[in-house]
Amino acid sequence: MIDSPRPRRRVARVLGVVVVALSVLAACRVAWVVAVPTGDGERAEQVRFLESALAGGAGEDMQALFPEGYFFTHVLTGLAAARPAAPGDADALRVARTALDALGSPAGTAPFPATAQPANGVFWAGWSLALAVEVARLSERAEDRTDVARRAGELRDALTADADGFLEAYPGQVWPCDTVVAVAALARSRAVAAVPGVDEAVEWWTARTRAVRDPATGLLPHRLAADGTVLEGPRASSQALMLAFLPDIDPGAAATDYRRFVEAFVVRELGLVGVREYPVGTEGEGDVDSGPLIAGVSLSASAVALAAADRQGDTGLAATLDAEAELFALPVPWFDGRRYAFGLLPVADAFLAWARAEPAAAGGTGPTDAPGWLWPVWLLVALLPGAALVLVPRTRRLLVPAHSTG
Repeated sequence: MIDSPRPRRRVARVLGVVVVALSVLAACRVAWVVAVPTGDGERAEQVRFLESALAGGAGEDMQALFPEGYFFTHVLTGLAAARPAAPGDADALRVARTALDALGSPAGTAPFPATAQPANGVFWAGWSLALAVEVARLSERAEDRTDVARRAGELRDALTADADGFLEAYPGQVWPCDTVVAVAALARSRAVAAVPGVDEAVEWWTARTRAVRDPATGLLPHRLAADGTVLEGPRASSQALMLAFLPDIDPGAAATDYRRFVEAFVVRELGLVGVREYPVGTEGEGDVDSGPLIAGVSLSASAVALAAADRQGDTGLAATLDAEAELFALPVPWFDGRRYAFGLLPVADAFLAWARAEPAAAGGTGPTDAPGWLWPVWLLVALLPGAALVLVPRTRRLLVPAHSTG
């Protein structure tokens, strides 16, 4: 009995058709993210997914993976809902208030030092105040403004009493980005509550912190010792986060820092734009802050840099980073909202949603000389497998049914 080659040819033909179809779909996806930028609808759908995921225990799941996983997933979801919303928006207020309640719960305070000044450390206090400000702004209720005034007063007192202007997040551990968030939250609090001494604490902060700036880049460091000694110089995972908040403290200094950041950290590799964890010319290892590094690029820093670019009005870089996230992070619209990477890491969804929610700040730099991504190259890469099958005579025959010769 002669073994017929027809079944094998049929399987090869099916596989060839699948490859061509996937190649065309991938190319269409590249063209789509270039031609149709994301808008507020995608952010709102992300918040809807995150609200559902958090109700199902996503905060606890993220805490099992990251030191502040529970806190970050809740606070960023609340800010992503609240920041673009107008006062009186009931849906945004519901999400933000639920998140704020979660931050004050036993699960929300458990990782932090209760006896610190301010209570629970500057990380908890700063982010919590930033969210409390949004709750008060949306609700326009006196009790929420009173809550903001109380929180702002505690932070003001801690900053005023501190020698160098950088507060501890944990005993003996100081990350400047945590204090930047806290001082920015103080600055924002002035819109909903008048607290004596807050103006001075905010206005003096930039001058107080000049001594620790990096001589090479002029940027704030990543980590300090308790006595104010610099332990690690600028790194993008913290620098991008600071740049999303610095415009609230000192718009001029923030614009200068942002331009330095773009020059030192933003690169194009393999046709894609990303943010290096360490300045160009410096190598280092990835860690829990940066995540794994790919050619020196931190995916988490690149996502957070979207918020920094939005705040500075750097529309070109913001559009590039957003399009790359939309292309490679595997968005999945579903009945309960839009998730990325199949919703396996909600804290990453929360960071992206928050970054998309950040508004442009007054006095931003506007567009910079940051490189753009080479999307035509990726369009060709997507088309290449299908084109090879269709255009090469030997492989094209796989796609064409064989005719019987009688």
